[in-house]
Amino acid sequence: MLMTTVGFIGAGRLGTSFGIYLARNGYRIQFYNRTYQKSCHAARLAGGKQVQTIKELVAASDWIGITTGDDQIDNVVQTCIVEDLSVEEKVIFHMSGAATSDKLRPLAKRGAHIASLHPLQSFSDPVAGADALTMTSFSMEGTEKALETLTNLLTSLHNPYFIITSDQKPIYHAAATMASNALVAVIDYSLVLMKEAGIEETMVLPALLPLIEGSIKNTRTMGPARALTGPIVRGDTGTVAAHLRALAVQAPEWLPIYRDLARLILMTSMREQLKEPDKINALLRLLAEKED
Repeated sequence: MLMTTVGFIGAGRLGTSFGIYLARNGYRIQFYNRTYQKSCHAARLAGGKQVQTIKELVAASDWIGITTGDDQIDNVVQTCIVEDLSVEEKVIFHMSGAATSDKLRPLAKRGAHIASLHPLQSFSDPVAGADALTMTSFSMEGTEKALETLTNLLTSLHNPYFIITSDQKPIYHAAATMASNALVAVIDYSLVLMKEAGIEETMVLPALLPLIEGSIKNTRTMGPARALTGPIVRGDTGTVAAHLRALAVQAPEWLPIYRDLARLILMTSMREQLKEPDKINALLRLLAEKED
């Protein structure tokens, strides 16, 4: 059986990580990047090849992954059109979390099989990212042949995946953003409040990490609604009121965020734990109050 060649346009952390991952699993990999040195670096990490033009990469690849920034996908497609590159029967996918395969529609008109393929993973380092991909779930949407190819790929790699439609992708990406970016931002919010409480900055994150990790572990085993603990789940209006008073005096600029997050905690707690109407209504009134 001939080895499949996968070419990546864009040799950043995502493209390099996925290239390394595929190379480890028997695929031939090559990279193109506008900065040739980045292509060379990615190729070294993946044990693959670097090329100097998109034309060269397209000609030599069975599958093509576009792993540029979202704002460059259209430019890549336009280059393929302007240079009249042969894409017939090639599987071409981009890996944007937000954009759909519609961005590749001009290539489909030339016979390509198109898709978007998105890993639910963050990538801070290519090698660590490749390691993390062994346990990563993917989403995908696109044309029938592309989806068949990518589902076969992920099945062979033992990666979970789900297929969505292009209409579903924006809300899917919003969910992924909340799970990753918003989680980090909420942790940072906690760090700010701890510093407002007078705790030495160098101690704050190490002190909170066991609490954060315990919450993640509980969420994994019980689900979010059952994993919740704390004063809102108990319906403890006295403690929540004390939080609001302290924030109003010591950190008033952070008070609106507390109210919003507390309302979200309340909504989640009502699914499985907090069922007493009087406690729920008391918390809703408390959290709806305007700041002075």
